[in-house]
Amino acid sequence: MCLLNLLCRCLLAKVYNAAAPLIDAELTEVDPARTACGPTDLLLYCYYGGMVATGRKQLSRALELFLQGLTAPTYVCSAVTAATYKKYVLVSLIHTGSVPPLPKFTSQKVRQMVENPEFKPYSDLANAYNSKNQDKLLRVAEQNTAAFSGDSNVGLVKQVLASLPVRTIQRLTQTYVTLSLADIAKAAGLSGPEEAESTILGMVSKRQVFAKINDKDGMVTFMQDPQQYNSADMARHINNTIRQCMGLSAKVQSVQDSLLLDKVYLNKLMMRERGAGGLGGLGGAMDTDFAGGGMFG
Repeated sequence: MCLLNLLCRCLLAKVYNAAAPLIDAELTEVDPARTACGPTDLLLYCYYGGMVATGRKQLSRALELFLQGLTAPTYVCSAVTAATYKKYVLVSLIHTGSVPPLPKFTSQKVRQMVENPEFKPYSDLANAYNSKNQDKLLRVAEQNTAAFSGDSNVGLVKQVLASLPVRTIQRLTQTYVTLSLADIAKAAGLSGPEEAESTILGMVSKRQVFAKINDKDGMVTFMQDPQQYNSADMARHINNTIRQCMGLSAKVQSVQDSLLLDKVYLNKLMMRERGAGGLGGLGGAMDTDFAGGGMFG
């Protein structure tokens, strides 16, 4: 497909912004009859799109796309699904500091896949990250260098390593109002006050923390976010978000209405209920129907 080819070329050329319009739109429906898209096309779109969003530092959007690929109905896990999960783990650690469990509606095959030994380096890295120990995290990363390199994920792993001190400093702001650079360096596992100062300045420029550094005594004063969230721009942002949510709600309602009028679905539902002896099988029928790949024909 032309869209997938364009995403792939943008990735190879590292021209991520050129692909921005292709990933900014919300993907709510895939109709094979109108688009000629198959399951693999959807998975590749989510994978490539997530990588483009990662390159643009839109980590929240990247996680959304990766998760769409991981939760797509499937009976067989492909190499794309495996690669998507590995990216999902690393980007989750960078963006949120943890790896949330997959949603309940994720295919059982995907749940079984992530338990394979192939994914152990990634689970070990996540566990080391949760320990908040920089030395342990570095040791696990070094032990699994071959695996990360083979998956072309060394760059993301380096970002995971760099994000732990940042998250440690963010936690310090919840406890202390002032703290010395030396103490911050010690708590965050940094080499010394100079690296701590450089890290904090970088965080301030990215609005990851709000602080002032006194060069005379090396003390850092943490402050509250000066943004009052009462500007005209913020009001427009909130209104746009509300409209997007209302639009999505209308789409979901439309899909639900069309599903309830689908004869094939209703016949399957009635057969399931009869087999279960009543309404108790309703939830399972819906799971089975969606897992049956109805979206893809």
